[in-house]
Amino acid sequence: MIKKIAISMISLLILGLFWFLFIKTYDYQISFSAKTAPGTIYSRIIDFDRWDITKSEINIKIIGKTAFKSLDQTINLKDSTYQFHWELKPLNDSITRVKVNILDKQHSLKQRLLILIGQSNFTKNSIKRIADFKLALERHLETFRIEVLGKSKRPAYQSIIYVNFSIDLAGKAGKMAENIFYLTQYMEIHGINKTGNPFMNIKHLDIQANTLEAEFCFPVESLKSYPLDAKVKVKNNLVEQIALKAIFHGNYRYSDRAWFALINYAEAHQLAIEHKPFEIYFDDPHNYSDELKWKAEVYLPLKN
Repeated sequence: MIKKIAISMISLLILGLFWFLFIKTYDYQISFSAKTAPGTIYSRIIDFDRWDITKSEINIKIIGKTAFKSLDQTINLKDSTYQFHWELKPLNDSITRVKVNILDKQHSLKQRLLILIGQSNFTKNSIKRIADFKLALERHLETFRIEVLGKSKRPAYQSIIYVNFSIDLAGKAGKMAENIFYLTQYMEIHGINKTGNPFMNIKHLDIQANTLEAEFCFPVESLKSYPLDAKVKVKNNLVEQIALKAIFHGNYRYSDRAWFALINYAEAHQLAIEHKPFEIYFDDPHNYSDELKWKAEVYLPLKN
């Protein structure tokens, strides 16, 4: 009986060792949790230049991605090519579990043997790299605040002037500043009064490609006609819409973090949404050096 147990244990040990050395698809795994939506973490993974690593040390390439869920990267470092496979899983509507599977493509078997005897610099470097990322993420999360309020109504507007634009997500803030200036000049030149805060109405958001098509708008007084302009367009009777609502405080460059929070909230509560965020801006960034004083209302329409 004892002999059979011993043989079974040895067999299991051999099978486990064989799986570890030759079958397992990664060399090392690291996991952690973060108090934010998967979309925010996903955006930070893509934005590798914010990691605490100089660009001269590494060459990073994205080789596959599924928006807000997973991402694959290769990192060339000295004589090795590491492959990072990230998996993002929301635990609830505010916490995300991150799992990173790491593979040294050139020296996989060697790394696994060194891990077994506890002498692998590969694991130390991997832990440091993910720790650097986690620290940068935590610092980023301190720069803004999001309060998800749930179901609400996006406001209606009688008359608006707007400018169309298409841009990748990283260029959103620059386009906002450009269009605020252009529309403000248009109103001043033609003596048109605004009737509310500027807002951005996103008509199409491609999460996978990280691009958007949008209208940057000002609500204005209703007139029988408006002066012609090559860029400025006019729209009347923008009706209210049932939507999820969040309050964002922080640099408007990162207001998309509120979109991600609302998307995560909708998934957690099984609500059907349209990926057409709507943002209303309450503060002029030039008036406040403290970015946490900047406020925006963010809406994500619910499907009928």
